This record gives sequence, structure tokens and C-alpha cells, in this order.
Amino acid sequence: MQAQFEDLEDGPNKERVEALRVAFITQKLKLTTEESKTFWPVYEEFQQEMELLREEHRSVRKKLEIKFKRATDEELETLMEEFISFQFEEAKIIATYHDEFLKVLPIRKVALLYKAEQDFKRELIKEIRNRSMRPNGPPMGRSPRTGPGGPGTGPRGGGLRP
Repeated sequence: MQAQFEDLEDGPNKERVEALRVAFITQKLKLTTEESKTFWPVYEEFQQEMELLREEHRSVRKKLEIKFKRATDEELETLMEEFISFQFEEAKIIATYHDEFLKVLPIRKVALLYKAEQDFKRELIKEIRNRSMRPNGPPMGRSPRTGPGGPGTGPRGGGLRP
């Protein structure tokens, strides 16, 4: 299973990014079949809870962006309290699911999960930035220097390939 950015030629959409994330994490954690069966349902619940929280937080950020210059101190205080509340809620969800992850994976793989999530985000952002800088360049995964295998296939590897 090779997660390649050429899958994102038409732009990163949620399903494609999620498929890349699953492949990336599965490979980095070296999940067994049994671990995958127990881990992925828990991880999906975690992602759903985090996404709901992020949606709520987006509305707070939008309010802040819109009102910032014209907001009263009281309005800013309320928005900042909402922002801080989001941070606490996020930490609570992470702590809860950390315990759930430990029920289905050994600690070393849970630690690798957190690292893999950060690595995936970093690689995704890097790839999106690279794409925006070459609007008329070759399609994803194809470049004159790297050939049909695309980025990450050279001697140094890299990229989001699991």
C-alpha cells in the first residue's frame, strides 16, 4: 500500500487526505491485523470528537477575526474565554483517548501515533505549499527530476509515502 500525493491531483479533499492518513499511520505504527481491528474504531471516534470541537472553534475564530478591530474589551474577553475553553476541551478529549489507545495498543505504538500524526500534518502542509508554488508544473508525483515515482522515491526518501 503506497500513499502518494498523486492521489491529490484534483486538490486535497477530506476523503483523500483521510485515506493518506490511514495508510501513513498504519505503516508508521506497523499495525498488525488484530491491532488494526481494535485501533481504527477508537481512532475514528477520536477524530470525530476532535472534528466536532474544531467546528465549534472555527466559529469562535471567525467571530474573533470579524470583530477584533471593533470589539469592545468585554467582547474580546468573552471570545478569549471561549478560545481558552476550546483548549481545555481539546486537552480533555486527548487525555480520554490516550487512555483508550492504551487499551488497544502498547505504549510505544501510542507514542508513535502522536509522532506520526504530527509528521503527517507536516508533510501534508509541505506538499500543499509545494503545489501552490507550481501551478503549471507537472502533476503530483511526477517531476522531471524524480520520475514517475514522484517525491520521496529518490535515495533519501521522504514525503507521505508510508
